[in-house]
Amino acid sequence: MTNTVTILADHKGFARPRVLGDEYVVLGQCAITSFRTGTTSSGTITANALDTPNNYTAIGSEPFGDFVANDHFVVAGSHSNNNALIARVVSVAGAVLTASFVDDDDSGGGNEVFTHAGEKILASSFGLSTINTVEIVGQSQIDKTYTMGALSADKTFFYLYALTTGSAATASASLPSGDIGTVDLRVTGLI
Repeated sequence: MTNTVTILADHKGFARPRVLGDEYVVLGQCAITSFRTGTTSSGTITANALDTPNNYTAIGSEPFGDFVANDHFVVAGSHSNNNALIARVVSVAGAVLTASFVDDDDSGGGNEVFTHAGEKILASSFGLSTINTVEIVGQSQIDKTYTMGALSADKTFFYLYALTTGSAATASASLPSGDIGTVDLRVTGLI
């Protein structure tokens, strides 16, 4: 994943966080040049929706180290219908990732790749230590629908998700990759 945030000048020409009540507000333009081409985890994975609902278990490794609760992910190289899903991480404990759902039983063959379904945006990119709210106020590409995921538990980052507008058979097929343009964001938080 590659993104660059440029803080935009406000109506008075200031291009830095400014006080708004008890918090700071920042206008920023996020240019995303490598959407969904970064963090992946792969390995032999077992998903069993019958005995241990919604768990992916890595055999002999811990490939889920970069995933945290409320991240969204897609699976590629799966032996079943899991390739078509976009799921939310409920929790990660060592080699076990618990998801919001698993489509089907799946015995992994070692070629599964778990990829974040969004772009991780850091509070520090906006000159903030934590984020309280995020609002999309503009975008450069009209064929994309952008949404924000939940703030991380420590409020230091969130994920920005993009879907290509159209009629793809599955949601995961609507996820673009590469350069997806710029998104203008209004972020409030603390320095």
